Amino acid sequence: MENRVVFDTNIWISKIITGTLPTFVAWIFAHHIQALRSERSTDELYAVLSRKKFEKHHIDVQANMEVYKALCKYCNTKTLFTDCVDVNDNFLFDLAIQGKAQYIVSSDKIVLATPLHHRKLQLLTFTQFKTIIG
Repeated sequence: MENRVVFDTNIWISKIITGTLPTFVAWIFAHHIQALRSERSTDELYAVLSRKKFEKHHIDVQANMEVYKALCKYCNTKTLFTDCVDVNDNFLFDLAIQGKAQYIVSSDKIVLATPLHHRKLQLLTFTQFKTIIG
């Protein structure tokens, strides 16, 4: 069974700057995970990777963006969700709900504490997600 998942930008950044993106990509394939992306998530990842503070990591922004775009299924979304305390993270919920994801995986405590009002969506840390998926 395919698990549809929205990985928060902080998960991608962590994998990229620690050099574990190839292992993460292989793990996604091995566990039949369909990662989702939207225009907003793609723009956010690009903007974060392009920040001056990441220059010291010698990140190939374009190459990492190509991996992200190739790996993640694109979903066109509308701005509807408004329940996240950090309004800049509402797009994650729009993507998950409209993309029919079962999970949002994040290391952001605000995202993880967002009320879902009986939606069939789980908010998990990466460690929790790995435990569920195996």
